Amino acid sequence: MDDREKRERARTMVKDAAAALISAGTSAGVAAASGAGSGMVAISGGASLLPWALTTVLGIACRWKELETTKWWYGLLHGQGDDETTPEEIAGLIDAHQEEPFVRETILRSVRALLDAVDPAAVSPLAVLAREYVGEQKTPDAFFRGTTRVLAELSGNELADLRKVVSWVLSACKEDRCMLVAFDQDFSAGDHEDDWPTIPWRVLMFTGGSKSLQDADSVLEGTQNPVRLLRLMEVNDLATRPSMPGWGVDPLRVTVEIHTLGRLARVLGPSD
Repeated sequence: MDDREKRERARTMVKDAAAALISAGTSAGVAAASGAGSGMVAISGGASLLPWALTTVLGIACRWKELETTKWWYGLLHGQGDDETTPEEIAGLIDAHQEEPFVRETILRSVRALLDAVDPAAVSPLAVLAREYVGEQKTPDAFFRGTTRVLAELSGNELADLRKVVSWVLSACKEDRCMLVAFDQDFSAGDHEDDWPTIPWRVLMFTGGSKSLQDADSVLEGTQNPVRLLRLMEVNDLATRPSMPGWGVDPLRVTVEIHTLGRLARVLGPSD
């Protein structure tokens, strides 16, 4: 296959992605307008043997994932308009290096996370992450694997809160790393209940040595459940648990690297 044929195949892949996105959006609109619902799509392969309710539920789920996969593929090719790599260049890399880990593993891991994701808000970040690794010809590493698992697990509201936490840390922390502490009011107030915030959750940031809970360098309020967010980051290798004595309570404490959060911020997109 010469260079001209490769370019033509890449252009065809890009055109097909755009056509599929338009078709998927049109089909969803027609279904909604007709009142039939996306769950009424036909499912072949012995679906008639399944109970009607199960068939309907599977149809709805398949329709959701069909539309999300189409959006993901379009996003993988086109990106967010923040780099100089063209859709044709990404398509050409995928077409020419299908068996290379930077293509095969990146796409398979990203699609698996896409199928597991509980909220469509994960589609765009997953596409951005996959595009970075394909475009830079990088084999998925711990950051890629951990980020895809976190994106698959979060709800839309939790994803918005994660953006808020990451943005806050990047703007407030002036060191290479910092420690974040999260716990809820009822668990940690103790003798300081009168001084504790009225909202149920807060996150404290520490950039120096061991300090009391009243000496945080910065405080973030208003997130729904930062303990869950920080725990997900820890178990998925996006943060580490520091080894240090506690403060008489047992809040969740993690250490985050600013370099890692900077990469995560580019994947997640701007905070609202």
